[in-house]
Amino acid sequence: MTDGIVDTAISTIETADLTAIEHKILVNFVREAYEPSLAAREVLDRIRDDDRPAEETLRILKQDWHELVSVISRKTPFDASLGDLVARRDPSRCCVTPPDRQQLDEPEPTFIIPPALSELVETDGTEHSLRSLLDAFMTPSRAARLKSIASDGTDPGRLANALFLAPGIQHAFKNGHLQVRLYSAKSWDSLDEDAGKDDLKAEYIIFEIYPEPYDHTLLADRTSFLGPGSPYKISLQTQDPKRLPLPSPFLLKTHYKFANALHEFYVEKRVADGWGPLQAQSYLSRSTQLLARTLWLLVPKFIRIICYRHLLEKGKLKYGYDISDVVQQLPLGLYAKRCTRAGDNEVHALRILEREAPSIPAPLLIDTFSNDSADWFIMTRVPGTRLENVIHRTSHAERAQLAGDLSNILAQMRKIKNTSPYRFCNVSGGPIYDNRLSDTAGPYNAEADLNTRLLGRTEFMKYLRDEIPTAFSRSHDSVFTHSDLFFSNVLVDGGRLSGIVDWEGANFMPAYWEFTKAMRTARSDEAVEIYRRVWGHEFDVELETESTLSPFAVAAAAAPSFASISTSSTVLPTLTEIHPSASNSSNTLNTHVRHVSSPHLSVSSNGTAFTLSLSASSSSASTQDSARAHTMSALLAAQVWMRALEADHIGVFAYPWDPCSTTPTTPKSPANPSIFHFLQWKVKPRQPAKVAERWRGATYYYYEAAKLKASFVLFTLSQTPALRLGQHHFSGHSDHQHTTLFQIHKPLTMLFGLFFALWRFSQIFTLIPAVGMLSWFIHLYVEANSLTPDAILVLFIVVVLAVVWAIGTLFTYHRSKSNARFVAFVDLAFVGAFIGGIYTLRGISGDNCTGLTSSTSYTASFALLGNVRLGGYGIALSKTCAMLKASWALSIMNCLFFFFTSMLAFMHGGHKEEVVVVKRDSHGSRHGHRSRRGSRGSRGSRRSGEGSRAYV
Repeated sequence: MTDGIVDTAISTIETADLTAIEHKILVNFVREAYEPSLAAREVLDRIRDDDRPAEETLRILKQDWHELVSVISRKTPFDASLGDLVARRDPSRCCVTPPDRQQLDEPEPTFIIPPALSELVETDGTEHSLRSLLDAFMTPSRAARLKSIASDGTDPGRLANALFLAPGIQHAFKNGHLQVRLYSAKSWDSLDEDAGKDDLKAEYIIFEIYPEPYDHTLLADRTSFLGPGSPYKISLQTQDPKRLPLPSPFLLKTHYKFANALHEFYVEKRVADGWGPLQAQSYLSRSTQLLARTLWLLVPKFIRIICYRHLLEKGKLKYGYDISDVVQQLPLGLYAKRCTRAGDNEVHALRILEREAPSIPAPLLIDTFSNDSADWFIMTRVPGTRLENVIHRTSHAERAQLAGDLSNILAQMRKIKNTSPYRFCNVSGGPIYDNRLSDTAGPYNAEADLNTRLLGRTEFMKYLRDEIPTAFSRSHDSVFTHSDLFFSNVLVDGGRLSGIVDWEGANFMPAYWEFTKAMRTARSDEAVEIYRRVWGHEFDVELETESTLSPFAVAAAAAPSFASISTSSTVLPTLTEIHPSASNSSNTLNTHVRHVSSPHLSVSSNGTAFTLSLSASSSSASTQDSARAHTMSALLAAQVWMRALEADHIGVFAYPWDPCSTTPTTPKSPANPSIFHFLQWKVKPRQPAKVAERWRGATYYYYEAAKLKASFVLFTLSQTPALRLGQHHFSGHSDHQHTTLFQIHKPLTMLFGLFFALWRFSQIFTLIPAVGMLSWFIHLYVEANSLTPDAILVLFIVVVLAVVWAIGTLFTYHRSKSNARFVAFVDLAFVGAFIGGIYTLRGISGDNCTGLTSSTSYTASFALLGNVRLGGYGIALSKTCAMLKASWALSIMNCLFFFFTSMLAFMHGGHKEEVVVVKRDSHGSRHGHRSRRGSRGSRGSRRSGEGSRAYV
């Protein structure tokens, strides 16, 4: 009955004609209540007792709910005496700002639940609609307790309802942008609501609420709350719990629920603001991109590579890393991506899409090149925002449209023919790369072979058949698949699908593959709704099979060979939890892995728990190699531990765990302990790009470990070096290295000058005819005593200035590097000027300057045949039209020419002409600092900043 009334209420809400965000707010009012059946009854009673339409009644309920939860945002002044008591308990520091941070803003005491709650829900002792709403959400007994605590006027009562917070934290906390939960538990559900009264110490975690995180929250040191270190641990303690009690866990739990609801109203307001201007309006059309690519590829390869390297450096400085150092945003609307896991599979996939399905909004491949012994490719940036970040903003109609657009794209992908001799392979007919397979596999001609690879071990087949008799019972067509179609790879612009990115895992796979992969990564009800609209229930059997099979996927990976395995005790008999902190014990398992410099795995046990710790070092000077060594040794060492446990038929569990929690949920016992069983730990951070900064251990670094035999990290690490790729985070070691600073040689400087001069000649040779033709038009209007049209006059002025500038800079040599940057800036300004002139004269583009006319007839004599009268046709050419159109076309060419010379001058001005080699001794540390000696003033080193030269 309880579940029935809840389902009825939710169904009533979802069928009402409301917006998507209104549905979410009202459904969560029911689901997040302490007893959902009471909240459901409140909803149904209001609809039954109101004569108005259900939609109007539900909107009134939503307004009342908003008014109720907004009580936490009411500012209630503290008297001085109570402020002094809070300062005594929380030694005058913001309890959120880490103690090692400087406190620039003085903290202020704030109520967790303001006393105004009692006034809000009562009016002269009579019931109010908000009172019934509070009772329905919290239960009457909890609501009465909440009112009692919030209205307690004694010093201990008010202290139990107070926190000491910096002004920025206080604002976000009161307005529903931050929430607090117990540090030692995954959720508030495990809280004993009567506990905590006499505690001397309490620990909590405070973190931002998603979606739409409020990004203006500042700590006491005026740094962003969303920076490194978030979420933050709150440690509170008191020496006198009677006189100076700690904040009430019951009030903090209530605030947690109210804050979540209040943040949903903040999201509703953001949704009402609309999508904003379309990004696509500022992007070049695909035809323009194709033309620019064609012209760019005429430039010699070594010049292009120099440009790409320069753009990579500029991109790192300007944009930082995107998701990892594998992908780098560049200026000029481009992206660079390093070929790592799947080789050049994405390059071939983009070429196939451009050729076979050009209407699919995928990036346009521009070029490929090598840099630092790695293969890279350049592609265009696709307009839009990741759908996973804005899916909550979409309306029901927009979700239906997204599903339709995805269906159309999938239909086009299915039309792409597989020309390889294999049915299941990558886009080039080679081995399949997919995270699900933990390594490359195939290619295969039979789906049964692929199924065998998915199982990994024959003993799993019997288990799978027992669980799902229909598993692998159907055959499927081989179709072109993206294989990673979750919503971080789907872009939207203005609520419409605008692009699909990350085609690295594209393969020819069974028709169900795209669906099961997408459903396994669905992180919200909205995502499941869209996926169901696209695929329906066609592949539910395969989804059930995959959901059952996927826990075994990583365990089935072949374990690598190891140099030695030694243990000082027997395998641990029981496993109950994974601790993120180290523990001292005599039970250890030490492992040394081949090909990695001294990786060390330690598994410690205190009888009820174990800790897995890893330390490793690398002699490589490369940060990426060092990080890869850490990751590789971690995975291999973890597999040794898993194999040791498997040998004694002990169930091993990797289960959902919050890195901020010290007491993960205890896993259930396996049904069959003899099977090497896993529950896959899925890392689902709210901000994937910040995982490395927030959590040192147990994260997703498989994408940097191309040589590994597993695709997911299924263990936790403690006391490990931070694996922050692309920065100087080494385990402590010293090494000697020679660093070559890349600078331009004199011959290369001459080549720059040569290419610059060639482009300048091209500009001059095309601009002079344009000046002559446009001058003829100016002369005609002057002779007729008329004003020259703006379109012609603007283009004439731009062309004249451009030819003067081109001639002047061609025959002038300057000796300063800054001049090249100035030339680059002026050339780029001329690009904009040409675009303006071309736009104003765009009307000439559609004019036809030629036509056919009948010619004059004449009589021809053919002797015996007599006289024949002949007639014909001639071509009529409009001189004025042809000259104007030619001038317009030459201006388009010079728009591109000036862009090229701008890039050449810009890159030339950014380099020196000599090569400087500095020999230095460096000591790597986990903090990335480097101590150097001998680099300045060392014998034989030279610096020639004053002697650099720009050729313009």
